Amino acid sequence: MQLKTLLSATAVRQIIGTLDRTVENIAYDSRRVQRNGMFVALRGEKSDGHEFIGQAIEKGASVIVAEREEQNPAQLVLSPRIRAPRSLILQQPFTGTRSAN
Repeated sequence: MQLKTLLSATAVRQIIGTLDRTVENIAYDSRRVQRNGMFVALRGEKSDGHEFIGQAIEKGASVIVAEREEQNPAQLVLSPRIRAPRSLILQQPFTGTRSAN
């Protein structure tokens, strides 16, 4: 699915890179990231997904959704509240695969 379609109903503060990119899967756990996937860096009670952005990129993530700007070579989408985009992205029709922990 095209990134611009996935983000069409999501509050986005800033996009670094192009919206004309295909996303083949979505992961919230960096260990489950696949090539050409989107990694959503969630902050949890025990860990912060932002700490695993590098690992997600190494596993093939081409799009990162985060609350703050990170130094990395991937596409970056900054969102003011990461929980809202997660629920909105999951509501979008998606022909690829999703992986969540």
